[in-house]
Amino acid sequence: MPTMNNNDTLVDLVLDLSLESVGSTGLEGFSIRNIANAAGCSVTPIYRRFATKSELLLAVQMYAYGEELKFHKDFTAQLEGMPLDFENMVEVVILYIEKRAKFTVARFGSEVLVKFDPDTFSRELLQHWHQLRLKFWSDLLSAAERVFPAELPGFIATYVVMEELYAYELWPNTHYRMLLSETVRALFACTFGVQDTAAEGKVCLWINKGTDAFPDFDKHQPDDLAEKLLEMAAVEIRKKGVDSLSQRSLTKKAGVSSAMIAYHFGNMANFVNEALWRVLLKDLPRQYNPGVVESVKQKDQVEWVRVLRRLTRPKTKHVKAGFYAEYACLTGQASLLASRQKSLYPLIEHLRRIDGWGTYRSAQTIWPSSLNVERGSASVFSIWLKGQAVLNDALSGPDMIPNAAFYFAAELLFVEP
Repeated sequence: MPTMNNNDTLVDLVLDLSLESVGSTGLEGFSIRNIANAAGCSVTPIYRRFATKSELLLAVQMYAYGEELKFHKDFTAQLEGMPLDFENMVEVVILYIEKRAKFTVARFGSEVLVKFDPDTFSRELLQHWHQLRLKFWSDLLSAAERVFPAELPGFIATYVVMEELYAYELWPNTHYRMLLSETVRALFACTFGVQDTAAEGKVCLWINKGTDAFPDFDKHQPDDLAEKLLEMAAVEIRKKGVDSLSQRSLTKKAGVSSAMIAYHFGNMANFVNEALWRVLLKDLPRQYNPGVVESVKQKDQVEWVRVLRRLTRPKTKHVKAGFYAEYACLTGQASLLASRQKSLYPLIEHLRRIDGWGTYRSAQTIWPSSLNVERGSASVFSIWLKGQAVLNDALSGPDMIPNAAFYFAAELLFVEP
């Protein structure tokens, strides 16, 4: 793992300012000139210390890793001697997510994770970052009087990766807090042998009552300019990420006035929301499509795992990303962007509210009968699956999620003890 050792006060200041900058404006808005202005110097002394923007960002990643070590060490110390029962475990996970939602370093780590660029950041350092999170949960569980499955710390750490992305923007939201509590309780009820109704998803069902999971995409005719603009935006998002949309460049490419966005969509915010929905639901698997009735069930868990591996495969030069891999990454990017573009807030709120909808529907249609899926446990699985897809893409490159991960998730959430 790379190391960084210096006693340069300007370096310390630049690293602090850079970390704060990425946390507030994202990686796309990061600029050495802006850092220099904030530091009260020209760009020259910064470039003497960091030859390129990429070199500076790698140094920030190293610095952030050190801050993560302190965060987890301090949190561990505060929990020393705590009796680890069901209620306390639920409370610890919720507190952990709350702390992460308010922690600039955590947001930086999420930016790196969902926008990972091997030419800028260190995959090895990112792996170390994940390992320290695994160790935190493993150490916590090992202090309990009961024995937990060896895979449980990894499941928790992976679930939290995705939940953090939602929490950055949604933490103060009442419905989100209720959903979070229910989901975390559903995660641990079986493990602790507790009779809890969270797996039924009563809060989730109540919050979603009377609402549609997906918006209506039939309001634009195939030959409309509005449809053309949405498709062009979808291509842009898939190539360069959620932050890439620009009204001026998009309409210029389409050969129309920028006023056409306002004419067809009211404003750019509405357009971005609709374009993002379009990308998220493009190539929607048949089992998740509300207009398709599936009748042939997967015969066993082996077939179930085979399908899920295909849906979560990472993108390579020759193979496009599986549906869930792309969906998870774009959801994460949109969640981070929502702090800067408040118009995305309703979309993020809706995505978290319906999380697990497709899992629950699939369980009623094509998943094998051996899996007993309720609405609350479906939310746990869906959030974990997205976190696993994001982690797998950034940490493992072209490798697919191991079969064992899916089998453990099924045993933890869906298989009667």
